[in-house]
Amino acid sequence: MEFFSNFKGYNRITLPMTYFKFSDNNELSKYIDHESKGRKFGEKVILVSELNQLEAVNADYVLFGIPTLSNSADEFKPGKFKMFQAVLQNLLNIQYNDFNQAENLVVLGELNVDIISDEINQLKTISEKEMRYEQIVKETTHTVSETICGLGKIPIVIGGSSSDTLNLLKASNSTIQSRLNLLDLSTHVTFQLENSSDFFDKYSGFGLHKNTTTQAELDLLNSSKTLSFQFYEDCLHLTTLDKCVKFKNAVDFLNGHLGFKLDLKSIQGMSSHCDSSSGFSVRDLRTFLKVIRKEQAQFFHICGFEVNLKENIGFILSYFISDFIRKEN
Repeated sequence: MEFFSNFKGYNRITLPMTYFKFSDNNELSKYIDHESKGRKFGEKVILVSELNQLEAVNADYVLFGIPTLSNSADEFKPGKFKMFQAVLQNLLNIQYNDFNQAENLVVLGELNVDIISDEINQLKTISEKEMRYEQIVKETTHTVSETICGLGKIPIVIGGSSSDTLNLLKASNSTIQSRLNLLDLSTHVTFQLENSSDFFDKYSGFGLHKNTTTQAELDLLNSSKTLSFQFYEDCLHLTTLDKCVKFKNAVDFLNGHLGFKLDLKSIQGMSSHCDSSSGFSVRDLRTFLKVIRKEQAQFFHICGFEVNLKENIGFILSYFISDFIRKEN
């Protein structure tokens, strides 16, 4: 792993990073299988120990994790966040070769669940804990994302929820002259669209289920020139190539200036809340990601994780991430 520290030639900046844990060499080395064949991707990814060190890094992509919230009857806490570790265990062990250039990725770290839990569990009521948790995640995510986007780099975010997608949009919009549009691959509309227009100019919901879309949302779609929906049921009979054509149409509607949100519940076998066949295949998604890569999406947010992780989720996401950052031949 390439580790950047003690840079000179620029001013250090102090940022509210109390709740963020930077990845380090000792931590990531534990995930790498050094005994198996070939050179591993994780041996060459970039690490930093402070956010302002990103300025001196040439990598285009920055990976970090956000905790996913869990509730119980008598306690409010961020769930034990294993999603980021599951991704790293697989991503760091792919081959470092002509196709996978690890120097183009910074593995930044994740929000520190232990510190967040210790603080919010000192509060008395569920509502107090929830408000403080949301404030911590929002402010920290915004600081990290705004810094990444401001340097012309692309954040890849693992975890969190749709509200964190809006944080990513806000952070990106604060660093560019024109607002991003949003491509939302999900089974349902996850935003109050009437109240979200401050974050994006155009919105495209791809793969929405007809059973989860309200009549009010349909009415809004039919009356708006800035919203576009593509229903999953209308793709059922299509080949992967035909689905990709519809996906490209959704991208073109956004004029190629976009951020990409992927809800894992839209993928076959990734959710316990719907039948395993009611979703896009991994093959479909990898084809879609080739389109997204060519369009140079300005962020990639993967959310929709469940408490009980699917056994192969880290393996699948390692393919999604490597596809997203792979340079075209």
